Amino acid sequence: MHYNTQNIIDGISSIKTLTSTDVNKAYWVLNDTPFLVEFNEEITYADISSLQAGWHMISTSDIEDLSSLSVKSIWSYKDSKWYAYSNTINMKSYDIELLESVFEYDGVWVYVE
Repeated sequence: MHYNTQNIIDGISSIKTLTSTDVNKAYWVLNDTPFLVEFNEEITYADISSLQAGWHMISTSDIEDLSSLSVKSIWSYKDSKWYAYSNTINMKSYDIELLESVFEYDGVWVYVE
């Protein structure tokens, strides 16, 4: 099933122009052309070990050894495909590419039990 994204957006009257952001909130932005976002605050990275149970969308510093993390799974979407890492689930058996590391400025979804 394919959706015309522009028709969906045009049909939702509650969508507002994003003029500011809040700390500890994640945002998805749909735009037709590349753009620059400038932050006035110092950027800090999530400490994965301090996350509460549930899903989190975060950016963090480089992590080369994902097995050292105490999380259920980490997901990333790059180049039109999903990558994931889990200590307990074989992602290859679900035809999902293995996420081998996380780099600075990468946005990832983390699930903590």
